[in-house]
Amino acid sequence: MKKEVKNTEGALRWIVNILRKHDIPFRISGGFAARIYGSTRELADIDIGMKKNYFPEIFPEIKKYLISGPEIHKDNEWNIFAATLNYQGQDIDIYPIDSLKFFNKKEQRWENLKHTFSNIVFREAYNMKLPIISRPYLIEYKSKLRRKVDLSDIKELSKVN
Repeated sequence: MKKEVKNTEGALRWIVNILRKHDIPFRISGGFAARIYGSTRELADIDIGMKKNYFPEIFPEIKKYLISGPEIHKDNEWNIFAATLNYQGQDIDIYPIDSLKFFNKKEQRWENLKHTFSNIVFREAYNMKLPIISRPYLIEYKSKLRRKVDLSDIKELSKVN
């Protein structure tokens, strides 16, 4: 079976251009943010948070790339309203920044993820200035979520300035 080639840069440029065209505030988190800070693990997807009321504005431009959603997704780790897209082989998860819940494995309870627009910083990636979750908040939620990828990111992020 042939492995699909991901065009992460192309996918990021595509979705960021759509969001900026509609003047939609957004923030990148998850593994892509960890990579911007220096993590080297393989990227699964690009996580983008925005306010839920903006979904209808971008839906006409993203609908042909939808894999799932927008819908509520709940498993052992997340309780989230999200849409998953695939553009040029790269998955992109878009979710409401203000209503995200995750299972805190440290405290064994569900918790609201404090993803707000107040905890962003701007960093360069692919010659674009992007709003991403601040490093302390990224490490904080990854240390509570504690999946294998989170622990890997934390380990690498603690080595890098």
